Amino acid sequence: LFSIFGRYSFNVIKKYKQTQIKIASSEVNNYELLGLVARNFKKIYLSSGMSELSEIIKAIEILRKFNVENLNLLHCVADYPTKEIDVNMNLLNLYKKLNLKNIGFSDHTLSNVSSLVALGMGAKIFEKHITLNKKDIGPDNFYSLDPVEFKKYVDEIKLGHKSMGVNKKIITINEKKYGR
Repeated sequence: LFSIFGRYSFNVIKKYKQTQIKIASSEVNNYELLGLVARNFKKIYLSSGMSELSEIIKAIEILRKFNVENLNLLHCVADYPTKEIDVNMNLLNLYKKLNLKNIGFSDHTLSNVSSLVALGMGAKIFEKHITLNKKDIGPDNFYSLDPVEFKKYVDEIKLGHKSMGVNKKIITINEKKYGR
């Protein structure tokens, strides 16, 4: 999945015949780019960092004018790294009411806690930065996960998903051993 930052990166990615694209937080108000994306990609991820709710809603309305059916919104705080106390995960409750394909979380924190909270609140899409070497020069290497940390992150999300269970009261086999 690629994030685009304006027309130039849109043109680069378009050459690769991708069917899905992420609109970076900084581009939520780039209405020309939103139109280009809506006409050329079947699956769109819209990142919401740095944006007022009214701006996010306007971007969604623009994308919907082009009949985008697979529109996904990622809750994002564009602060690197983000402190857990600044994540405001309750915003996902509002995002769920926007009638999108999926909501997700673009996690820039230094732990996995906020992503697990997002999972419990209904997030289906997760983004976390990864690096091969935290000491490499780059804007996000210092807070990105290395491959071992990333595997742990993915494993915890998968386990968290399993722990969500189903909407049904189930007495487990081990519970039955204790009887009444």
